[in-house]
Amino acid sequence: MKPWAAAVLAFQLAACNAAVPAKLPAGDTEIGAVARDCSAPRYCGKVGFVDCGADWDGPAYYFEKDTGKILGRCGGYCMGPVGPDGADPARDCATSCPPPAWKCSR
Repeated sequence: MKPWAAAVLAFQLAACNAAVPAKLPAGDTEIGAVARDCSAPRYCGKVGFVDCGADWDGPAYYFEKDTGKILGRCGGYCMGPVGPDGADPARDCATSCPPPAWKCSR
């Protein structure tokens, strides 16, 4: 594909609120450490999404594109029990799946 055609396609995808594929942040980031065997990431502005088998009760993640910081743990993560520290996956998923910054369709 010619470079100008790729740019036009990326613009069209962004214009219709479709997430755009790109590379995963470095392995030393929070998302890079857990998502190496997941789907190719898709980006909506500065927020990324990877699916790590959510169709089969695996997790899915939303993360910051620039830092790799996880913004939301979704999918199978949401079915986990309340942790000893009081973390409640179902409650967390209700507000971060998807996070407010995600404005695209997957």
